[in-house]
Amino acid sequence: MKNRDLYELKAWILKISHLGGVDFAIDVVKNLKIIEKEIEIFEYINTPSKEYKEKYQPEVEKLLKEFSIKDERGNSIIKQTATGEFYYEFDVESKVKYDTAIKKLEEKEEWSNIVKAKKEQDDKYKGILEKIIKKK
Repeated sequence: MKNRDLYELKAWILKISHLGGVDFAIDVVKNLKIIEKEIEIFEYINTPSKEYKEKYQPEVEKLLKEFSIKDERGNSIIKQTATGEFYYEFDVESKVKYDTAIKKLEEKEEWSNIVKAKKEQDDKYKGILEKIIKKK
């Protein structure tokens, strides 16, 4: 089992948590707490810098809202994965336009160092998620 599998395991534990009696519930909660503690560490490691969150991320959000598919009210359609992550929905044409716009944004001198640092952080995070969990 790899670290990344903990996200899916958490989702499954939450789905079955209502089954069984008190003893089962206690075991489920104990395991859930262990998994959540590990996931919390992973997410802390991948927390963007203050500058990234306050300056760059709002620019990305603008582009996501501009190019994503809209519902009948004109709001972006946002979906959720099994692991709880949210994402904007795109069709092929709007995704190409978004990718082009985001590439231009990343190439701007004011953002290049911030983006580079975040990509390095993401690579380290992905590497941690791919590590095999060792028995304790």
